[in-house]
Amino acid sequence: MPRITKKQIREEEENEYALNRNARICIGLVMQKMELEINNEGNIIRNDDECGEITAITFDGKACVSSLLPNREIDMERELPFDPYNNVKLAASLLTFYLSEYLGKEILFMGVTNKKLNEEGKLILKFADGQTIEGNIYDRDSLKYIDMVYMLEGSAPPEYTALKEIDLK
Repeated sequence: MPRITKKQIREEEENEYALNRNARICIGLVMQKMELEINNEGNIIRNDDECGEITAITFDGKACVSSLLPNREIDMERELPFDPYNNVKLAASLLTFYLSEYLGKEILFMGVTNKKLNEEGKLILKFADGQTIEGNIYDRDSLKYIDMVYMLEGSAPPEYTALKEIDLK
């Protein structure tokens, strides 16, 4: 059995800390860009001020809840921690939600150019109206979907810097 050194343990802890740190940063960026909020129960919601409609963010039939609130137990049978950084399917679902709720656009094709999970590539979207959009290049697959929200919002280049800074392999 191979022996694990203190250096390897320290490196593993540093990687785990960076992932958790990046996940928290990503949650903040997504919530701000998509104008999402946390209600009193810890649920992630979209509060549409124009029509007064509140939409709960759900994924796979479960309510998305903030994992950042202290003393908040998550019922894994009914709830899902809101972590688009570590959950690629959630990040893709948020993009689909954004396209339907904010833009009203129908997608014909959505896919990444990389063959393996979390390797260099970009997201490509093809819409029913014939428009094709290619995202920026990232290693982390979840960021490819979040990047597309930024692109469709017309974000300025400095905003992409924040996404690039949390792009870990």
